[in-house]
Amino acid sequence: MLKKFLVMGLLGIWVNAGAWEWEIMTVDTTQWGSGHYGTAIALDSLGNPHLAYRWGSKIVYARWDSVSDWWIYEAAEDSISKGEDKSPGAYPSLALDSKGYPHITFWRNGLCYVWKDSAGWHAEYPYPGPWVDATSLVLDKNDYPHIAWGTQLNESLGVVLYTYWDEGSWNTEIIDSVFKYVVGYDVSICLDKGDTVHISYARPFSHDRNEAKLGYAKLTESGWAKEIIIDPWDTLPNGGCGGTSMKIDSDNIPRIAYGAGNGNYSNLSYAEKTDTEWCIERVDTNCGGTWCSLCLDENDNPHITYKGSSCSQNPGYSDTISLMYAWRCNNKWYIEEIDSCMAQRASIISYTGLVIDKTGYSHISYGGNCNAGSCKMKYAKGKADTLGISIFPQEFKWSFSVYPSLASREIKIVYSLGEKSNVDISVYDIAGRKIKKLVGGEILAGKYEKWYEIDNLSNGIYFCILKSGKVKSVKKFVLIE
Repeated sequence: MLKKFLVMGLLGIWVNAGAWEWEIMTVDTTQWGSGHYGTAIALDSLGNPHLAYRWGSKIVYARWDSVSDWWIYEAAEDSISKGEDKSPGAYPSLALDSKGYPHITFWRNGLCYVWKDSAGWHAEYPYPGPWVDATSLVLDKNDYPHIAWGTQLNESLGVVLYTYWDEGSWNTEIIDSVFKYVVGYDVSICLDKGDTVHISYARPFSHDRNEAKLGYAKLTESGWAKEIIIDPWDTLPNGGCGGTSMKIDSDNIPRIAYGAGNGNYSNLSYAEKTDTEWCIERVDTNCGGTWCSLCLDENDNPHITYKGSSCSQNPGYSDTISLMYAWRCNNKWYIEEIDSCMAQRASIISYTGLVIDKTGYSHISYGGNCNAGSCKMKYAKGKADTLGISIFPQEFKWSFSVYPSLASREIKIVYSLGEKSNVDISVYDIAGRKIKKLVGGEILAGKYEKWYEIDNLSNGIYFCILKSGKVKSVKKFVLIE
């Protein structure tokens, strides 16, 4: 039986995606570009999600209230109220302390740190001044903050830094630097079981070799032990790594997800440290992998959210832009599309945040669908299932989209196949009944687009389902005459 779930609220709508296991909500409609400048997510002890994101010139903190069954919003920091300082906040990172209070780092004329307690919100500048390219925050066992961030101190020196609170004062150390390049424009910090600090960060490409490089540093008794990880799969001109996200597994082993490419194209990769070397896997080669977030489940299986897109001849653009979800089970990668939008100059899926609760459900924050002067801050919840719909092995290249999501008389079906396949595309009603077949038979590899009339259907919610061998994908649309 198909699962049905639809709850309407003041600001958003829950809808289902994929195998009817993903529930998607619009948390907030923000000013244009706001979601593009970062979002973060954390879970409290009850499994309720907490989000931090930029709204205009504010950093907004939103938490799900299980009593009212809705979001509660607070302006964690409002730069407009800071007198002459009107720099907007950007690139937030969020952590909850042992009492469930939020702590957030972000850029606003330097590294800014805000936190809340019973007395309200407080703010400090651990390192005022420079532009901050990214922040990553974690709290230790004493709820003291540890922050990794990247900046360019001057025209000649790009650095990744580590800032922490210790014995009543802030301390900052330079982890790595690169001459004339921004280093650490994507960073991720973790503490292992002994509160040892681990940091991953992006490094710029090499001039003499087209190598995508990733930095990793661990704080030891003798100082920082640093490693440069070279992605052997990436040979694109001007290649580099970005969107790095790191977690430490139950054996204190670092795992890192990142995008490797040249800015216009990026592929999702995953690195896992062994006793002697880094083992690198290419997860998605369909020009997706930026703005990724990594989380490990209770069995240390990696789960990754990221921006996905089909490769386009027009650099930086594609036909569809999607929120993708990849996870590894029994040494095999699976990939699922959770949300998507038709690509336009101002239509994006941006920074993602991912956490997994104790019951195995994934919680995702992301910005997307920017147009007409506004963006949507969105939240998705679901559970990965290798038996579900919209799941496909990573080696099979394909895409499937249906437009528009609110239809009247026609829908446009867009799909591509990486190999010749038997394909069935049909329309189902909300009860799971197959009511109209649109495509059937053996289809050659390639891309296909066609409008189909649906004016003989009644108003309501429908699902367009593509089936092809191991692949199943579901797209929801609403018919309104």
